[in-house]
Amino acid sequence: MSKRENGSLQCLAIIVSLVMALCLASSANVVAASENAHLPTIEEELAIKTWLVVGPFSIGQREDFVDPLYEHGGQLHIAPEAGMQHSSTMTPGGVAEWKAAVADANGSVAIPDTDVDFDRRESCYGFPGYLSLNYGYAEFESCGDQRVLIRADRTAAFWLNGIQYEGNPYGYGFVLIPAVLKDGVNKVLAKTTRGAFTFRVLPAPEPAAFAMGDLIAPDAILGARLDAWIGVPVINCTEKEIDVEVVLGSADNALFAPTSTRLGRVAPLSTIKVPVPVKTLRAITDQDAPEGKMKLAITLRTEGFEAQESITLSAKSPTEVYTTTFVSRNDGSVQKFSVVPPANFDPAAKYGLILTLHGASVECQGQAACYSPKDWAYVVAATNRREFGFDWQDWGRLNALETLDEAMKAFSIDPNRVWLTGHSMGGHGTWNIGLQYPDKFAAIAPSAGWNSFETYVPFSLRQDCAFAPPELLAIQQSVERGNNSLAIMENAANLPAYVLQGSADDDVPVDHARRAVQTLRWLGSEVQYCEKPGLPHWWDEEGPGTACVDYPELMDFLKTHTRNPVPTRVVYKTTDLGINNGAYWAWIDKQTKVFHESIIDARSVAPNRIAVSTDNVAQFTLDLKEGLVGLGIVDLVVDGETIPMTLGQYGPVTLHRTDGGKFTLGRVAATRFEKTPEMFGPIRAAYFSPFVLVYGTRGSEDETNVTLSLARLQAQRWWRQGNGYTRIIPDTAVTDDIIANYNLILFGGPNINSFTTRISEGLPVKIDGQRIELGNHAYAHDNLSVRFVYPNPLNPKRYVVVNAGTSIDGLKMTELVNIIRSSAPLPDYVIYGEKAWVKGWSGFLAAGFFDNRWQVDESQGYFRETAR
Repeated sequence: MSKRENGSLQCLAIIVSLVMALCLASSANVVAASENAHLPTIEEELAIKTWLVVGPFSIGQREDFVDPLYEHGGQLHIAPEAGMQHSSTMTPGGVAEWKAAVADANGSVAIPDTDVDFDRRESCYGFPGYLSLNYGYAEFESCGDQRVLIRADRTAAFWLNGIQYEGNPYGYGFVLIPAVLKDGVNKVLAKTTRGAFTFRVLPAPEPAAFAMGDLIAPDAILGARLDAWIGVPVINCTEKEIDVEVVLGSADNALFAPTSTRLGRVAPLSTIKVPVPVKTLRAITDQDAPEGKMKLAITLRTEGFEAQESITLSAKSPTEVYTTTFVSRNDGSVQKFSVVPPANFDPAAKYGLILTLHGASVECQGQAACYSPKDWAYVVAATNRREFGFDWQDWGRLNALETLDEAMKAFSIDPNRVWLTGHSMGGHGTWNIGLQYPDKFAAIAPSAGWNSFETYVPFSLRQDCAFAPPELLAIQQSVERGNNSLAIMENAANLPAYVLQGSADDDVPVDHARRAVQTLRWLGSEVQYCEKPGLPHWWDEEGPGTACVDYPELMDFLKTHTRNPVPTRVVYKTTDLGINNGAYWAWIDKQTKVFHESIIDARSVAPNRIAVSTDNVAQFTLDLKEGLVGLGIVDLVVDGETIPMTLGQYGPVTLHRTDGGKFTLGRVAATRFEKTPEMFGPIRAAYFSPFVLVYGTRGSEDETNVTLSLARLQAQRWWRQGNGYTRIIPDTAVTDDIIANYNLILFGGPNINSFTTRISEGLPVKIDGQRIELGNHAYAHDNLSVRFVYPNPLNPKRYVVVNAGTSIDGLKMTELVNIIRSSAPLPDYVIYGEKAWVKGWSGFLAAGFFDNRWQVDESQGYFRETAR
């Protein structure tokens, strides 16, 4: 078990116990909601019929933070009128004009057709030629301040009276956003893509409600007890914190044990997906589940209010495909996976395990249903946290690995017969996860898997490709290097691959598979390639499973491969030690230059000799085992230099590079702040283990409202995109227990957030009014944003992320780049101004990585001389 895995398990053990600490800390600093009446709500749906729409605007892949409305106030301040014009490279004459549009009876607003030749754009630019942004704007009246729920389908985001909210780009029916209308005129701006969007303003009749459409529940197995978790989204529909409890079951139910989760104080106008245990008192029988269904009561309680709903659970036979749940050590959320049990199950047997990864828009249940039962293996279908999720990168990768851990604990599995496969996005995930963790699998089998974002949906139309200096782009690319499977193919030295691809695939071009296979062949790795002539992205042939994932030859390949846990040669290449830092028995502990490519190549070349070659490695560890060397005198030959040692027992041996450039036995002397695989950055790493969103209350009322809205926006994104669980608390509620066990995402600089003030002397970035200092560089402007990650000065084993600005607009711009998405290329620190709205990354003033001691290193960053 790696240090990262061990630390994650410790995080899981404390999650449940700390929920109450968070609740009590929060409630100690606010006025109880019951002391003040809530605002009223609208009595019926408020229909917004008249809109203005504008577009389309060209948008680079994953650069949707660029603001094409900037020339007239931008997304934060625009007040459009019919006929107002904006520059657009997509429209005839280079101009897009605001035009009137009318919503239909369902609140759907059509984006008028334009004269854009999308087919020609695709022929020039590929799929990015189709990417575009459109906007809708409306004003409407409210009689007094009123609570509402907003359903904004097919929108990337929307702004209500200048405050940004999470959109619903995939049209999930469960996404309802609580908000407050102000008395008088309200202004809404919706950001969307092609086609139509829906914006509905609905009543919020109760102080709290379930979002039942987003329930996660396990299946029950006939003949066994159920002991799992249900994820229940709860919406605080009020403008105040409220106390919430969720109860499953009832006292008069003879099957289900009553269980409950008390959340305590839930932040205003927020949604939180509650983990609630579900347990039966005995084994489930056919009589308990007529027609394979069981009913379970669920109750929501808050001050002076109670509501009850009914949950339906499916009951499956032990031989059927089923879905189960677990609590994630990443954040305490409820996650799920689906299982195809072995055919002709033998309780005394050790089975193999096929971990399969679904494609975009696919549920894990649907993925599992594509496989026929195997008499030699379980098939386990993980989830990417959502159907689209994170492309099996970042949190998707972590969830796949957690699923593997859960399945290994639940079933009798031979650890040397674990295989990884997946289709489309899951094929990319197979490359990505397999190459980053090659020692976990006996073989991998990607089907229709793409190599990287840069090659799948090219970045050619991004503003940064045109305007950003190369040294700035290099930092961005370093953050994402590990998600480029071609760049780390060396890691497949002991990982056989079977690659399946249709030659007529119109989604993932066949070049992706051919290039990956070509690279593996160049490297001398074992690879078998099956290209199906004329077949598209998704295809089938006669047989019990779906052939493009359950292909017989692919399954035979997996079945015949067994992992060697101690190969005589290990090659591991990485840029980000925080993702993973080695495999089998060779581990990179420190890089010479962080976030630059590092490689270790270690071989057992004789009974008493290990040869190691390195590049950009400052310290490494060899976990020497029987079969690699014998006990006694062992020669370690490192980069051509022989280092003799006496090996008295098998185990880890660490070597570090001295100031003279040569390696010697022992570790680098530890410092209080040092980069390790467990504390390596970049900014998104703070979201890879339990975190709390902390808004500032030290500033003005407007500043407090902005920091709360930013925390709420991240919480909405974490729920909607990541199926996640987190808490929003004020800065005054940060306790010693929270500091000890959570990463803190801080909204507001020292003048706004009291916890940022508390730790500011220990931070490398100084924020004073309109001035930001970083190392030897200072930037002064009234609309700057700064974001950085750093070990918490009060607990260096946990992160803080500071989101601050030199003005309210600068503070709002901290969410310019959404961190809760795959391939968000933020390094350890960034400073940017308003020009980022126009030129993307080329508007950044500073960006880079802290060095191995978490200090500013000029050679590890980009610094523009002036804040322009």
